[in-house]
Amino acid sequence: MDDDFDSGAYLKVSEIPIYLSCPRKLYFHYHGKGVEPVSEQLLNNIFYKELSYNIHEIEEIWDKGWIEDLFDEIEMIYRDIIEKIKPEIFEAFKGDVIADCDEICEIAGRIHSFYAREGLEIAETGRFLRSKRFLLSGSLDKVMRADSASPVPVIVRGGRMPDNGVWKSDRMRIMAYTILLEEEFGGGIYRGFVEYISEGEVREVTIRDYDRRRVLKLLRMMRRIKNGAIPERLDSEACEVCSLRDACVIERSLLSRFF
Repeated sequence: MDDDFDSGAYLKVSEIPIYLSCPRKLYFHYHGKGVEPVSEQLLNNIFYKELSYNIHEIEEIWDKGWIEDLFDEIEMIYRDIIEKIKPEIFEAFKGDVIADCDEICEIAGRIHSFYAREGLEIAETGRFLRSKRFLLSGSLDKVMRADSASPVPVIVRGGRMPDNGVWKSDRMRIMAYTILLEEEFGGGIYRGFVEYISEGEVREVTIRDYDRRRVLKLLRMMRRIKNGAIPERLDSEACEVCSLRDACVIERSLLSRFF
């Protein structure tokens, strides 16, 4: 990473889902009031991402011993995160995963077979990318390649998938990573994939001009919020159960004094 890299000036691809769920959440995120995922959700995301990174070793995934080894690696790689999670929660999650070993191996096999049919191999995992032009950065889950063809961006999701296609936030993240990959490697990129690994399915995303335009507009709106603009409150049903509801109401009350 360059010495002149100022991370505070850059938007992050991981902030796109926050903006799409609620622009106000992104505002609070930039002011140190972000919402941390619960321990079980965090462990789920970590486990499935590491499973995906090791998917090329599918022929070795036949018993719980391999998964136990994977958990040993997770404890080493994510030491700072794991130390903040209660040991009983971590052990309970680990036990549940090992109990579902057969199903997880079958899911991993389907993912492995998909990439084999597509002729794609993992070139890199967790590749950090940044664009000086758009002041955008992010760590792409996977860069896949087929022979000497252009790189293919892949994001890994541990949650559920929609009935058809991919979630809007996943499509926008693929578009953002496409911009980053094209700037770094040159050439055009015309497809990406969202790997819904917990359900054993990979879905293709076609890179369209329309979506490029949408993600650039989205990044401009995020930049305005990062620079201090306060977005309107949504006032939706989701607001009633939002953990930031009280802070949001107070912020609106303070603003009403000046406008």
